[in-house]
Amino acid sequence: MEPQSQIRPMQIKLLLLECGWTSITMDGRSIELDLIGKDTFESFETWILENKITCMTDNLACKTRISSFIVTGNGLAGFALSKAKASLKTVKNRTGQRLMYIPTYKEYTE
Repeated sequence: MEPQSQIRPMQIKLLLLECGWTSITMDGRSIELDLIGKDTFESFETWILENKITCMTDNLACKTRISSFIVTGNGLAGFALSKAKASLKTVKNRTGQRLMYIPTYKEYTE
């Protein structure tokens, strides 16, 4: 049996509508917004615009940085940027907390 470090990670197969615009990374995918307190976000769409993972390898250590930018909305819009290991979870919660109303004219923003 091979050690755990020598086994390649399995690639997750996604449907074409779920894979976003980059197919492998999270960019362009739609995700569900979590509950924040008693608020429900049923008609909101949440999109990942950017999710960067940077790995720095040195002689003694390996450092990973993760940065995510997410937008959510349905007439109310929320956006947030986070730089942390749990950035997707953090950003999803922040977008629901920082909602702004954007006025529209004939179904377009001004």
